[in-house]
Amino acid sequence: RDVYEKFIFDKKLSCSKRLQIGVIDKNVEIPKMQGVDFFHLNFYQKAFSNEIDYISFLGATNWNKKLQDLLNYYLSKNNFNLDNNLLLVGNPDVIGPWENKFSLEPGYWIWSLTKDKQIPIKWFGKPYQDIFILAYDKLKKIAGYEIKKNRIAMIGDTLHTDILGANLFGINSILLTNYGFFRDTNFKDIIKKSKIKPMIIANKY
Repeated sequence: RDVYEKFIFDKKLSCSKRLQIGVIDKNVEIPKMQGVDFFHLNFYQKAFSNEIDYISFLGATNWNKKLQDLLNYYLSKNNFNLDNNLLLVGNPDVIGPWENKFSLEPGYWIWSLTKDKQIPIKWFGKPYQDIFILAYDKLKKIAGYEIKKNRIAMIGDTLHTDILGANLFGINSILLTNYGFFRDTNFKDIIKKSKIKPMIIANKY
């Protein structure tokens, strides 16, 4: 969320008015930031203000097909200008691992939303590089010196977020295979098909 808030802060610095940001999921806590008005969107309004600068999808805790259909209708029928306004997505993950199930995350719902329409999207989180840059800068600040990237490792359980992001950023990537998505799967076949290769495969942690 640090990258998301930094993006909003930088946009606010370059804007002379208060930013208006509509938050999609009503179960997500509204952020608080000086000079920015966050509010939950009401899907049952006939029209939305043209003053909305961004629509924000931070989480999908209780999101479902009915709400997705309402969002789709909302974006299609209302006055939100999709040419100039970004949809801010706080989690690119498609699924999230739980103890006995997988949850559908914002990445899945936004992918579904964009199949039939072009929507300008700003993604936050892995595998996009903003989060890696922020983490790397924090590490350097803590250490007090420039850390070589080959001395840093990203440990994760997902190829398309953790491992891909680490590989693109140039740090070591370690894939856990006994947790999350790869638990009880033939992970070697999945790696081969995806062509996303971790530097190290660990089946214990």
